[in-house]
Amino acid sequence: MRVVSYGEALIDFTPKSSDNKLNGMDIETFEANPGGAPANLAAVLGKYNIKSSFIGKVGYDKFGDTLINTLNSFNVDTSNVIKDKYYNTTLAFVHLNEQNDRSFSFFRNNGADTRITLEDVDLNVFNDAKIFHFGSLSFTDEPIRSTTIDLLDYVENKNLLISYDPNLRDKLWLRLDEAKWWILKGMEYADIVKVSEEELEFLTNKADIQIAAEELFEQFELKLLIVTLGEKGSFYKTNKKTGIVDGVKATVVDTTGAGDIFYGSFLYKLINNKENIELTKDMDFNSLAIDEMLSFANTAGALSVTKKGAMTSIPNIEDIK
Repeated sequence: MRVVSYGEALIDFTPKSSDNKLNGMDIETFEANPGGAPANLAAVLGKYNIKSSFIGKVGYDKFGDTLINTLNSFNVDTSNVIKDKYYNTTLAFVHLNEQNDRSFSFFRNNGADTRITLEDVDLNVFNDAKIFHFGSLSFTDEPIRSTTIDLLDYVENKNLLISYDPNLRDKLWLRLDEAKWWILKGMEYADIVKVSEEELEFLTNKADIQIAAEELFEQFELKLLIVTLGEKGSFYKTNKKTGIVDGVKATVVDTTGAGDIFYGSFLYKLINNKENIELTKDMDFNSLAIDEMLSFANTAGALSVTKKGAMTSIPNIEDIK
């Protein structure tokens, strides 16, 4: 079986420790790391020996080459990664505060990832797929927005399990009300959704996780909702049960990509579920050992924050165990 991940692949410029100074002032320096939430997730699954494909567009530049070569090194099928001669690879500069939490500066105006069209995609990639994964950054611009809707309609008709990461980056939207509308639009297609605690509150205007989760289940026909809680762990809800799985404490160096590594690790455990339940839109999530899956994912996410970068911090399965 194959997992097809779709969306943005970009270069994360993460802070690099240095003593560089100009006229006595500290000069912020960065190192380039491959990233992009859907690309990160594809890399996690590829590293864990899950058949993984990525659909996206990069620039006809050194950064695009780096992204393709890196994904290939993680055994990700990149036959649907297009190199665009007219638009550059998207760049994201990551800024860390004293607690090593992130903020972003994006260089994505007409970035190559936003220029993908349905004609760019070889739909044969879905022939042996069981899961289609996408994120909300695919709704920020055209033509990627229309391409996303077309692909979602296509995979829904093929009865694939649809995985969704409403990854809010407010600087990529003109207005937050527009962001909220489109992010919720993605929920109409999703079976499994992974959100952060902050994103859940943004979408529902509810601070209580249980109440907010109930609201999303009432509004959309979700099968499983996962809420990341940082070092506190993760919350989950199916239509019959809820739970909180404790997190793992770690020395934080860089949280970039931690949510993607967490979620990719969860999907790895879902695919290899010990109940041997086949992945379909009609599968019974209530009978799965979700606590055990999330414990594994929590550990993977904790290990990832001890290193810099996203794909560069994907832990080995042996280290997670």
